[in-house]
Amino acid sequence: MHWRRTEKSIRDFEKRQATNDKKKKGNYPFQHRGESSTQALVRTTSKLFHDTKYNCVQELTTCLRSLGAVPQEHDNKSVLYHRFVGNRFHIYFLSSGCLYYNSKSIINFFNDVFPPKNAVPTAVYNSLQLEDLTIACQALGIIGKVLTGPWMKLLGMKENRCILDLNQHFKEAYDNVTAWSVDSSPLLQQDAPCAFSSVKVKKDSVFDSLVESTAFDETVSC
Repeated sequence: MHWRRTEKSIRDFEKRQATNDKKKKGNYPFQHRGESSTQALVRTTSKLFHDTKYNCVQELTTCLRSLGAVPQEHDNKSVLYHRFVGNRFHIYFLSSGCLYYNSKSIINFFNDVFPPKNAVPTAVYNSLQLEDLTIACQALGIIGKVLTGPWMKLLGMKENRCILDLNQHFKEAYDNVTAWSVDSSPLLQQDAPCAFSSVKVKKDSVFDSLVESTAFDETVSC
């Protein structure tokens, strides 16, 4: 799954939602050409955690840690939000899951601790309250848990030294993704299956939040 193809699917989803609701706003303020509003949100949120020029890195990380909002990705319990690098496989999905997990805490941070004072924090704050972008982040985060994250783990296994060793895993993933395109409801369960039978889905606080039942489960499954 190339992230560019994923982007096309997300842009199509955003267009459908905008068509269904004429009141929805246009593009995300810091959206690059060809970029979905969802990716623009995921990318710019990373700046709040890693770029000191926005003057909230320390306050934001301290606040989220005090709330216990520390996702346990990659066995690194100190990581709140990964630095976004758009051409790295899995980072889009990983960061989307982290954003979905932390979204309410970030909103509360801006409401109660650090009111947004410039364009980027304001854009992030406003966009996190848009249901469509939150739904897209949830869907991307689930894909990260059942497909792209496990794929990265497969690549690190010593028995997969040669590209030919991965053929069976490609076929297995293809068959599973094809089935999920017809019925993705299993991915919204606590026992969500992995695309690869030889790798287990990493179930942590991020995973729990992604599969927790919401009013938008039907939209996510689409």
